[in-house]
Amino acid sequence: MRSRGYRTIRVRHHDAIARLELDEAGIARALDPAERAAITTFFKSQGYKYVAIDIGGYRTGSLNEVF
Repeated sequence: MRSRGYRTIRVRHHDAIARLELDEAGIARALDPAERAAITTFFKSQGYKYVAIDIGGYRTGSLNEVF
């Protein structure tokens, strides 16, 4: 992701799911159809079945959130 120009990013591993936390600009960019396809292809090549963009964006402590 950094090589694709993303600077604020976190990838959370949830078994078969890669959950991407991006800043606002990164979310907008990742939703472009060609960019989305490239990201999906990369993470699936790494063994993930699903790739998700967390629309809550990048934030510290999100792994410990309680609902």
